[in-house]
Amino acid sequence: MESFPQVFDAAHAPLNVIALMDSVVPALLTGDDSVHTALREQFSVARVGEVELSGAGFFVTFVFDEPVHPVVPASISSGHARIVLEGHEIPAGCVLFVRNGQLSMFEVYTYDGPWTFATRVAQVDTVIPVQVTVTAGGGSA
Repeated sequence: MESFPQVFDAAHAPLNVIALMDSVVPALLTGDDSVHTALREQFSVARVGEVELSGAGFFVTFVFDEPVHPVVPASISSGHARIVLEGHEIPAGCVLFVRNGQLSMFEVYTYDGPWTFATRVAQVDTVIPVQVTVTAGGGSA
């Protein structure tokens, strides 16, 4: 049985994690408003800082070599996709985090078993992009 958490730098991150991130995060950032546009620009220059297999999914943290234009609201936790995994009866889900106005982390969570190096994605569907609601004062509602 594998031991968790398992933490990897970008060079040693599981390829299944990176492939899923590369396909799902752009879909989570679909939208025509300035926040989605800025977050897509951030994602285009973001690097993977580290990947943590938690035992109930994984976390990918983002880092930036240069400052990026922050978005408002500065804190967002949103987005979802139904991620069907081979050998799992219950689909996994995900969420994208923005902190201090910049992309911070992509999380995928499983319900019926850990995410490992051997986990295979069968299908991704029902993608719900990041929802952004800005109040008159500039904060999120």
